[in-house]
Amino acid sequence: MDASFNKLYSKKIILKDFLENRLSIESKRRAMNDSHAKRFPRPCGLTIHSAVGCNLNCVYCYVPEIFGMNYMVPYGLSGEELILALLSNKYFFPTIYGTYLAFGSITEPFHPIASLKTFEYLYFIDKYLGNPVQFSTKFFLREDQINLFKKYRNISLSPLITLISIKYASILEPNAPKPEKRLELIRSLRKAGFKPFIFYRPLIPYKVFEEAENVLREAKRAGAIGVIIGGFRVTERIVMNLKKIGFTIEANIPKNFKGQYSLHLRKYKDSLIKISREIGLIPFKSACCANTYSILLNKGLRIPCSNLCFQKNFCTNCPVDCKNISVNVEMDDVRSAFKKIMNIEPDSIDIQRNIINISVKKKLSGKRRREIAIIERIFRKKINIIR
Repeated sequence: MDASFNKLYSKKIILKDFLENRLSIESKRRAMNDSHAKRFPRPCGLTIHSAVGCNLNCVYCYVPEIFGMNYMVPYGLSGEELILALLSNKYFFPTIYGTYLAFGSITEPFHPIASLKTFEYLYFIDKYLGNPVQFSTKFFLREDQINLFKKYRNISLSPLITLISIKYASILEPNAPKPEKRLELIRSLRKAGFKPFIFYRPLIPYKVFEEAENVLREAKRAGAIGVIIGGFRVTERIVMNLKKIGFTIEANIPKNFKGQYSLHLRKYKDSLIKISREIGLIPFKSACCANTYSILLNKGLRIPCSNLCFQKNFCTNCPVDCKNISVNVEMDDVRSAFKKIMNIEPDSIDIQRNIINISVKKKLSGKRRREIAIIERIFRKKINIIR
């Protein structure tokens, strides 16, 4: 595989110029001032918001605390405005080799309030960008909606169906579609030729975990090919709400914690990985890995995971076999990436199989480290800074 920053950057500039000439002054202003034009990608990719907020009132969800509301409103950008916003983001790059995109982080993308905007955004992402796209959903999709996915020619879709409980779904997710409808969605997606995953997140220890094997078996029977085993971030409100319905998890939580706290769940995750393999599901510890596998299934391309999970403790040795993919990188591309993204001229560059050693004079701040992570995703190699 050849990883070229200059090719991605040139494609980005051409597309950006085209849309700037196409859109009105007001549309350009909205796009360039929007958060999609400014945010850093998360490990799963750059999150795409087709709506803000959620009214499903899932007991374990932190979204109401982010926005201070339990209702939904469609996102304000048009499809082409969203594309211009992304192309205006210095940390975003187009094409299948570029930035992963993720729907479903702060809303339910296929809720009736959000679905039209979601499909509009998907259409224009496919038309202009062609990036890998994942979506996570609890909502059932009709046949005509699934058929819209078949029209996309450039993007690679990674469908994640959120399902953590059958027995307790009615009290954990009171307004969400029933688990049976989500299993039906998995069957419908497989029938239409797609390769869906079960998104087992959050992983709630004790009561919910006790039925995990049954949930995974039902998903496998429905046609899921793999499972993303997520973590669980709690807040004081979430802990209290779970306690009210009989789910006590304080043993995992330090006293007087502030904000959000990620539970330590390694033994539970390891157990689910083992069970998944026995059942015949391919396990993943992160959604970006499932997205990477989807690229192989959908496009026949073996591209290493964008988040470099194969160099961390997140790799589960899926069929992509990222660690054994040779990635060719040119020195001029590395120089250009540091100049365009960080405004830094490296003193020396040493490109090795899995690492790029960079010598710079400046001490790099926290934000600069995050920018290095963007460059790592382009070249699929760890960057080691030497001073």
